[in-house]
This record gives sequence, structure tokens and C-alpha cells, in this order.
Amino acid sequence: MPEVVCNMILLEINEFNPGLLQKAADKLELKNLKRLCEFSKTETESEEKEERFGLDPWVQWPSIHTGTPASKHGLYHLADAYRLKEDQIWDVLSKNGQTCGVWGAMNAKLNSKENIAFYFPDPWTYTELAYPSSLNRLLALPRYYAQHYLSLSTPKLIGSFLKTASFFLNPILLGKLFSSIPLMISRSRGCSINNALLFSLFDLINAITFSYYCRRNLVDFKLIFLNSVAHCQHHCWAAGDELSPEMQALFRLLDESVGVVLSTAKEGEAILVVNAFSQYCSIDENKFLYRQADPVNFFSTIGIQADCEQLMTNDSQLIFETKELAVEAFDKLQGFMLLGKNLFQVERDPEDERRLFCQVLVWDDVPAGEKFHNKELSVNFYDHFEKVVKRSGSHDAKGVVLSNIIKLPDKMFNYHLYNYILEYYGIQ
Repeated sequence: MPEVVCNMILLEINEFNPGLLQKAADKLELKNLKRLCEFSKTETESEEKEERFGLDPWVQWPSIHTGTPASKHGLYHLADAYRLKEDQIWDVLSKNGQTCGVWGAMNAKLNSKENIAFYFPDPWTYTELAYPSSLNRLLALPRYYAQHYLSLSTPKLIGSFLKTASFFLNPILLGKLFSSIPLMISRSRGCSINNALLFSLFDLINAITFSYYCRRNLVDFKLIFLNSVAHCQHHCWAAGDELSPEMQALFRLLDESVGVVLSTAKEGEAILVVNAFSQYCSIDENKFLYRQADPVNFFSTIGIQADCEQLMTNDSQLIFETKELAVEAFDKLQGFMLLGKNLFQVERDPEDERRLFCQVLVWDDVPAGEKFHNKELSVNFYDHFEKVVKRSGSHDAKGVVLSNIIKLPDKMFNYHLYNYILEYYGIQ
């Protein structure tokens, strides 16, 4: 009897709201999103309930990838993946002879390359490189832009753009990219050029490139992470779930991205669509997102000398030459106040005493001319911080898994999906 080979696509659409997805699919007549909405539905929940303290994508996706809650895997901050000790889904599958292709998995790491056809890290996990190494050229521009979009250096931007452009000198990929340009333009109509649009276009480029690598390799397990929905819900969600021009462009482009991903499925292949957790429309809560305009200059101004790795939104990792400098900076950062509140959440790395995690805690509407201060310094807030957006979407611990073949329970914790995936491949 011939060997039965299992195949699966794990499509990770970060934080999508199921009701909003259904509304967009119906209103805009999006055939690929309609197909997803017809899949069987499993409600999930995260053990962590508070945004910025565990209910975050850089925490919940490692939970799903390792089958463990955050209290066990311990990754509470973006780019902590280098500390991960638990096996991820693709680690277990590859050890059991299944070939895997992983694209964009958040806060993840590549361990052994055995049976890994390709691995493309998320742009914010700066410690991770792509495999094969040629994919690092594609990674160059998104990684630079993701970390520095409020303080872009023209020479570095051009350099990273040229490096990424050189990746598409492959004639097949170049042809696929150029043939998709008219579609990108038509699906973006009515939307101004902003980060929401750029991230949607990046998702489509990811899907096209992912599809190329899937077809070039025999892959039993395929994972791709798309982040544009989460960003757009945070920034462009209108009250009453009205579909703004940005939202309409997002979902049209997402429909194309999903179509490209689904085109890689073989007959009878399992498809799982996961959001890890969801968002709700929070535009009436009057929360504002602030980010250091130039993190390196900001930390230098307040007397902290360290290598700074800017993370996704208003958070950074600081790496010092000695643990003594890290302790001194920890005390200084904890002392800064704004509007009668601590300006920063500051945490030490439990495994590297030279590292600090630093995140802006203030979400109030900060008046012009307001200063943050400690015992020694008083600094104009808007000299160093930019009000990025009034937050329109916030995190909700409830999530969903959409599935076409695999039978799942009606409800479960999100990280229990790990076991069902392994069971599908006959791994207990």
C-alpha cells in the first residue's frame, strides 16, 4: 500500500475580527475570503487577557507554535525568540520526516535546517536570518522599514531597497511581480499611500513569493503569516464596522493574497486559518499610540548609551556593554513620569543581564507642550515622540480557527491547536 502523505497549509491572519472579515467578504464580493468564512469554526481563547501584558501577537503566536501558554514558554516581548527552548510545530514535524516551509512566523526561530525547505522570519525578530540565505535580500527592506519608519535614513533606505530589489532579478519571480502590479493598483483604488496600504501590499508580495517557494519545493507543511489586517484594524477601523477606503483596499488585497496562498493547496489538503486572538473596535476609548521618532537620539538625550533595536510599535530592546550600565539605565527609565503616570514599562532580560525591554505605557491624549521628567531631567514630550494614531482596534482574548478538513472541538485554548496539527500528521 502506498504511503499516505499529509499536507497542510497553516494560514495565520494576525488578529482578524471574524465578523469584520465576513462583512468585507459579503459587501465587496471577495470569493477567497467567502471561501474561508464557509469553513468549520472553532472558538479559541488566550490564557492572557491584558494587552501589552501577554495578550499580544509576539506572545500568543509562540504559544500556538509550541503548544504551551506564555507562563511556560516565557516569550513576553518581540524578538525574544532566541531564548525559546520548546520545540515549534515545524521542529517536531521535520524531526519526523515532514518537509516544512515557514514564512513570516512571529517571534519564532529556526533551529535545525533538516527538512526545512525555506524559512523567512518576521521583520521585527532582528536576531533571525532567513534560509536559504538568498532570502535575506528580500528581508532587507521590510526589516529596515519596520524598525525605522519614523526616522528613515535615505542612504540606508536606498541600500536596503536595492538589496531587496536584487532578489527579484530571478526572471520567474520578476515576471510574477510585474504581472501583479495592475492588480495591486486596481485593488488599492481610493486609498492613500500609508502604512496600512504598504503592509497590505507587502502581504501580497509575501504570498506571491511564498507560493513560488512552495511550488519549487516538495513541502508537507506550509505556514504563512499575514499581518496587514491587524495593523489596519488598529489604525483604520471605523465605528459601526463601516468599511473605510483603507479597509476596502485592505480586504481586496487580502482576498488576492489568500487566493495566491490557497492556489498552492493540493487536492484534499488541510487548511487551517488562525488569528491567535481577535480585536474589537475601540475607537471610542480615546487611546493614542506614541512612538519614539528617533529611538537612538531619544535614549542618547536622556543619557542612556546602548544599542537600540526598535520593535513593532512603542517598544524597544536595549543592549548594553555591561550589566552595570543596564542596571543604571533600568533605574533611570523607571523614574520618568508623564501626566502623573510612569512613562515606561521597563523589564530586565532574565537570561542576559545586559538587555532591557522598554515600552511606552501612556495611552492618554498628551497635550502640546507637556513634559516628561524625572529628578534630573524635564524634556518636551513631542520633541521625541510622535502621536502615531488614535487607536481604532484593541486586543480581545477570543479568537478563531477556521478549518476545511480537520475536526476540531467547538472551543479550546488557542495553544491546543499545536496538538491537533501534530495528530493530523500521526504524531502523538
